[in-house]
Amino acid sequence: SQLDAVAARPYKVYTALLSQTGTNAPIATVLENTLGASITWTRTGVGQYVGTLSSGAFTSNKSFNTINNGQGGAMGFFIVGSSGSTTKTIYTYNASNIQTDSLLTTACVEIRVYP
Repeated sequence: SQLDAVAARPYKVYTALLSQTGTNAPIATVLENTLGASITWTRTGVGQYVGTLSSGAFTSNKSFNTINNGQGGAMGFFIVGSSGSTTKTIYTYNASNIQTDSLLTTACVEIRVYP
């Protein structure tokens, strides 16, 4: 069953849809979160958004991050985080390779944390 497959995963996961407009913080629609803590998203600069884990830290050298903008708003983006850190940062860029806001349109973000 699907529940057995989730229980058998070798990792914890955070999956959410993120949308952001103007100078607002991204709004997350959390699809799944087995991290044992929540992530709060804030806007820290033009085209720069930080997700902060409410407790604990992402396991050093054992986190996998992916982002896919399903609606095609951002021309380029990536997500990064320091090993053992409590944060992940997303940067968004327009077609001219300039950091720009309002490009996340139901972007699918997945963060996997392995033991």
